[in-house]
Order: sequence, then structure tokens, then C-alpha cells
Amino acid sequence: IIKVVGGEDIRIVGGTLVSTNGNGVYSVSREAWHVVTVVGTQGLRLVGLDIEGVWGDFVYLSADTALDDQTLTDVRITNNVMRNAGRQGVVLNGGNGVLIAGNEIRNVAHIVFDSEPTPQQGFRNVTIDRNVGTGGGLAYFQFSGVADKSVADHLTITNNVLTGGHF
Repeated sequence: IIKVVGGEDIRIVGGTLVSTNGNGVYSVSREAWHVVTVVGTQGLRLVGLDIEGVWGDFVYLSADTALDDQTLTDVRITNNVMRNAGRQGVVLNGGNGVLIAGNEIRNVAHIVFDSEPTPQQGFRNVTIDRNVGTGGGLAYFQFSGVADKSVADHLTITNNVLTGGHF
């Protein structure tokens, strides 16, 4: 629904984004249908959104590997309500200075917070704090990358309350 590539100081504040996957079921043919996709942006705020019925991910964040200097920096995803995703909750495939806090995330088919960066992406200085919701069908958190090639530094996960889901 919303795709941002590049740019600086982007603000998406308030509003409702509703797609057609009311139950949050997984569909391989629609897994790339994310509601908010952000690539290589510097200074992004997603605040106070109500997102529902997504086929892919609620939020997909990525460095722009096509442009050498387009890292994803200074991102704040705060105080949003997200319900029923067919794939992941929030995906972080590259970024520096990312805060994901105070969100309510419910009914995610796979993983609530996921990161699988390529060697060109990676992440630094990421905080996931004070989020609440129900667990994913596969896991709450997954952070992986290519061994010895992807950067993964300074990840802080604190004060989250996620219940249910797969254990």
C-alpha cells in the first residue's frame, strides 16, 4: 500500500490501512504484498497507524543494496496497532538506528520480528522495546544472516510482552 524508496525525513502519522486478508493466512503467491515497504530511507517515522488484514508483512525495512550510500537510518516505528499478517510482523533487512516501540502486534502467520539480511545489508543499533501482542505461528524473534558477512551489532530487545504463538 505504501512504498518509500530513498528520501529523507519521511513521516507517516495516523490513519488506517486495511488489506483483504482478514484472517492473516499465509499465501505464497501474495507473501510480498507488504503494507509498508521502506528501502534506503534516512529519517522515517511510522506513528499511530492502524494496519489490518495484510497478505505479506506489516512493515518491511531494507537497505538499498543497489545504491552504495543508501543505508536505512534513523527509523522510528512507534505506537501502531497491527492485526492479521499472512507472513511477518516487522522485517528488518538492513538499518542503523532503528527503534520499534510501543506497538500492538497480533496474529502474525510466521515471525513477529524478523531479520535475514544479505551481506550488503545487516543492522546496527536496533532497539525493540515495550511491544505487546500475540506470538507468530513460527516464532517471536528471528535474527540471522550470512555467517561472518552480515553485520549484526547492538541489538536490544527489552520489555516486550508477547503471548500465545508457537513454542
